[in-house]
Amino acid sequence: MENSSFSSMRITYVSIIVLCVFLSFFNLFYYPVVSDNFDFWHVGKAISVGMSGHIEPDYQNAGYYVFGVMIAELASLPYEALPTLPLQAVAVIIVSIALLRGVVGRRSYSALALILAMLVFVSKYGNKSYFMYYCHGLGFVLAITLCLTLLLYLKSLALEKRQALSILIILIVFSLNYISYKLVFFSVVLVVGVLVVDWLYNFRWRGESRFRPGLTKLALFSIVFTFAFNQILYQGFIPRLQEASESPFSGLDKLILSFYNPNATPFDAYYFTYPAGVRNALTVWLALLLLSVLVTTLYLAYKFYRGEELSNGEKVTFGFILAGISVFGIYNLLGLSVFEYLVYSGLIGYLLLYSIARGSTMHRHLVVASLLVLLALNGYITMMSYEDQYRGIRDYNSFGYVTVPADWYVEKAPYDDPSVEGSLYTDVFTGGLIAAGMKKTELVDRYYPRTFSEDQMALLLLHDDEGLKNPDDVFIINYRLTYFSAESWVTFNSWSNYRSTLDENPLLNKIYSSGDIGCVSRYA
Repeated sequence: MENSSFSSMRITYVSIIVLCVFLSFFNLFYYPVVSDNFDFWHVGKAISVGMSGHIEPDYQNAGYYVFGVMIAELASLPYEALPTLPLQAVAVIIVSIALLRGVVGRRSYSALALILAMLVFVSKYGNKSYFMYYCHGLGFVLAITLCLTLLLYLKSLALEKRQALSILIILIVFSLNYISYKLVFFSVVLVVGVLVVDWLYNFRWRGESRFRPGLTKLALFSIVFTFAFNQILYQGFIPRLQEASESPFSGLDKLILSFYNPNATPFDAYYFTYPAGVRNALTVWLALLLLSVLVTTLYLAYKFYRGEELSNGEKVTFGFILAGISVFGIYNLLGLSVFEYLVYSGLIGYLLLYSIARGSTMHRHLVVASLLVLLALNGYITMMSYEDQYRGIRDYNSFGYVTVPADWYVEKAPYDDPSVEGSLYTDVFTGGLIAAGMKKTELVDRYYPRTFSEDQMALLLLHDDEGLKNPDDVFIINYRLTYFSAESWVTFNSWSNYRSTLDENPLLNKIYSSGDIGCVSRYA
């Protein structure tokens, strides 16, 4: 009992330490940076829900928007402030620490290793959607809560406890279907992965051929409910996966481009690439964490092969790694490299490897040294990049440099002229800000902003008139951003590098300029 109390007290102390460090780090380097380029698109949808007072049940991420409206109304916050505040930080930090401690189980563990693993996490992702209000970040809170609940479910022998935990698992999966399409897929794979690992182990080494009945029902519920009610699977994922068969490694291709640009096509010179120092640091950082995932996976596979007992924490860890690999594989086909769940798996792996190295001081020192190197790399990357990297998405004037030109556009756009069929195109971040402003004024969707396509980028940068499909189209250029995203997660260098290219484009006519924002259309 005393050991249990001591462990709980230690977890409390670790949580307080990590939370204090995170808040200091966040206020010093990040506030008021938004967590994702898509943030303000979601803000616009939340504004629509708040103004109308209702939402259709099949609306994508409906639960996320409703929860956002509740937070904004109860706290009297402007909707635009939601993406800049670390509203999920307390939940993410406390649940993560409880999960990391739970994975280790009864083995001895070090509060130092736990603190270091969490500091690596918060110092690298302190400005990301894990901590800021965002659909996938809120989904991540539920996903790691699901991991913790599965851990408790596997440990529980009492029927009443398993029934209560089963209800909680069902509620989490149900909620995820209305909050995050990415994390609901992750969670389904996690539950199925834990079920399969548990069955394989029991079948091979205990001669038990049956799945756990309760866990099987939970896995079936997760699969059936998700495929029955999650419309984005049919409207978004499956059609895009069919298109992606032509380029199965498009996500990795874009990741490689951000580290090394071969200049093999005319566009390559315009793609965003990290500075050399940051690029090298990120390479070492990612290698250390993926090495942890690899070593942990090999260790668990070796234990399974030898017939050694797998702890419940090890089964959940294996399921987490499998889910992380699955999300990475699916999103790679869609055109994006999603490493963050494998990174989190790497941190779990380091703590697990530390706990099993009870008889080897050298191995424990190696784990601690790796975590210290990761922490140092985080500090270097932050210090080298945060001033430039967040230029344009960090603004203490409520992003007025975008909203003022957007208001001009809203005022001048010919909404009542049916002969005008043009659309507004811009980058993802700027488009979200404009979309939020349009939702406030309840403007028609005809002028709702869209993101630059590849053809339009060819028009703007390469002077290729194939991208000018509609003569009434308008293009808004944000010169302040260090880099910007276009359609399909393609990232380009700052427009400020190409002012002369735009000015000399014979196909374009400049119709507005505020210095930071430019607006061009077809040359008349």
